Amino acid sequence: MKNLLTFVLILLLGACSSPKIDGTNEETFKKSIQHISDSLSSSDREKFQLACLALAGDFFRNEIGKIFIAAFAGKDMSDAPNPEQAFYSKLNGKDYKQIITEADAIMLPKMQQDKEELTSLAKKLEEQLAQSLQSKEKISHITISNPKFYSKFNKTAQELGWSNPIFRDYFVEFDIDNGTSEAISSILLNGTIEMPGRTIPCFEGKINALFPGGLEPLEKQHFISRLNRWSDWAEAQNPKGSVLILKILEVYGAKNRLLWRDNFTEQEGKQLFAVKEKLQKMEQSGNDWYSVYKEEIQETMQDFSQWVMEN
Repeated sequence: MKNLLTFVLILLLGACSSPKIDGTNEETFKKSIQHISDSLSSSDREKFQLACLALAGDFFRNEIGKIFIAAFAGKDMSDAPNPEQAFYSKLNGKDYKQIITEADAIMLPKMQQDKEELTSLAKKLEEQLAQSLQSKEKISHITISNPKFYSKFNKTAQELGWSNPIFRDYFVEFDIDNGTSEAISSILLNGTIEMPGRTIPCFEGKINALFPGGLEPLEKQHFISRLNRWSDWAEAQNPKGSVLILKILEVYGAKNRLLWRDNFTEQEGKQLFAVKEKLQKMEQSGNDWYSVYKEEIQETMQDFSQWVMEN
């Protein structure tokens, strides 16, 4: 019985004296971190490593911020304490549970804040998508056909035989049929010059088409406009065999009132998908911030290490 009691006491004392971080210097810090890691299960080891990275990321972000603020203020930072040693000292004497608790205190509020911000962003993007889809349906009743882009020397240059590109005028031309119930004063177009069979366009730019007197419901017009020779269209490549494709982005009515806007981009669609995916991950994780931020923390620390190496 006496031997059994001694054995139990040894186990209890061993459990109470869990290994701690030694922040005396870099060498002792690394060895103690490794010692703690070796004493943990694989799942706890990963949590411990991520918690340390999270604490390091938070600490060095704050320290770098202080350095920049001091630099902008013109303060001499030559006698400032070494940030690495300051971090070792901050974690000195702490064990696995204390590291986890400190990391939770930083990451759980961050996850809650991120969740609120992502929810707000998702709502905004979904509203933009819904509005864009409604606008797309309206815009589908406006037909553009026979689009052309070309350039030619102006009359004075032709008469005097001047060949400098500065004397070229640039034109866009198309037929438009307003099949909506609204009068249109102008439209914003995205123009793309493409070669059939090729993936990458020759040129892409915006065109603002104004209709003097407006374009009434069910009215058709032939539109031709000289573009600003100082615009990007002056640099447009228009090789033989290319075609001009026009997409309506915005439609304006009387008094320049915006009627419809179809500007929800593919990039915004990808962003909405990524935001909803992360929100779903957060909801499923509960308070397990490790699974949510694992890749982000690792990438951040890799980027930080690279920055330190380069600077």
